Amino acid sequence: ERSANGAVGSMGFLAPEAGTDALSPLSDLFSVGVTLFVMATRGNPFDLVSDGPRSARMRQLPVELREIVHRATRRDPRERFGDAREMAVAVREAVAGASFQPLVERAMERSVGLAEAAATGYADG
Repeated sequence: ERSANGAVGSMGFLAPEAGTDALSPLSDLFSVGVTLFVMATRGNPFDLVSDGPRSARMRQLPVELREIVHRATRRDPRERFGDAREMAVAVREAVAGASFQPLVERAMERSVGLAEAAATGYADG
């Protein structure tokens, strides 16, 4: 779907600022956080968006992963991770030794690559 300012994405995955001119690479981190939530819980992104940290599905996550999803999906972009690398490090530390690590790491590597490509596009204008 396309927002009023031309941002493209799926409802539930778009950052709150997607309908404004305030889009940045931090907007992509919001989407990565929602994607991580959906992958880890097999839930619906609207479970996270509507209920936030109180979501029953959110409470299913290990506390470390829950904190990552919560930080990545904060309404204020300045309260999110500073960049995709910082988020990737946090995820790797949180899932070290977990049974779902390979799935999450593959998805994060792909997401970090996409976020870095998007950041380059923003920087280039």
